[in-house]
Amino acid sequence: MKWGIIGAMPSEVTLLKQQMQDICEVNVGRQIFWEGILCNQEVVVSSCGIGKVNAAITAQMMIDRFGAQRIINTGIAGAIHHDLKVLDVVVSRELCYHDYNARFLRDYPPYIDSIRASDLMIEAAVEAFEAIDHGSSCCFVGKIASGDQFIESSEVKNKIVEEHHPMCVEMEGAAIGHACTVNDIPFVIIRTMSDNADENAADSATNFEEVAAKHSAGIVLEMLSRCKD
Repeated sequence: MKWGIIGAMPSEVTLLKQQMQDICEVNVGRQIFWEGILCNQEVVVSSCGIGKVNAAITAQMMIDRFGAQRIINTGIAGAIHHDLKVLDVVVSRELCYHDYNARFLRDYPPYIDSIRASDLMIEAAVEAFEAIDHGSSCCFVGKIASGDQFIESSEVKNKIVEEHHPMCVEMEGAAIGHACTVNDIPFVIIRTMSDNADENAADSATNFEEVAAKHSAGIVLEMLSRCKD
């Protein structure tokens, strides 16, 4: 079993790269991948860059060129749901685009009714969270909304809530899930909150980026450590 692990920013994959053994750097065009062993599992890791297109390209490369059979997207996000606080975790059950009409996915190729994560991988992510001491942080399973926009406005945030009702918002997860769904590859998105997607989001994300990224990466490491296949 080969795992593909994607983080948008370098900070979201740094901990994973540090833990890898027999690591080999592979360049595909402008994209860099690291193959090796992580927690006794065969993996390929990449920092895809920010945004949906970068994320989808990287996911497809992992599937086509590296034979990834399961994909995890790890990183940070902005909290949307009122129960969430900074450093809480959201594990994807369903994903949507907040800047793209879902009917274009349903009514035209590739005819996708929804973008839903693997139930087994959701369960594994939650169990991994529970196995790690996260202090006061909580873990939620729910919808994640993606779009090519950093949300730092209460007005925009409230519009996304009204239209899509997600737990959190970020910029890559739905695109990775979209690529995986088209290819019948199980996936899950793991996000630790770095901000509240409001007027203070930029400062909060800067302050909490590193610790939130490590938080998500720690869950990935625990997932791989507990994997039996």
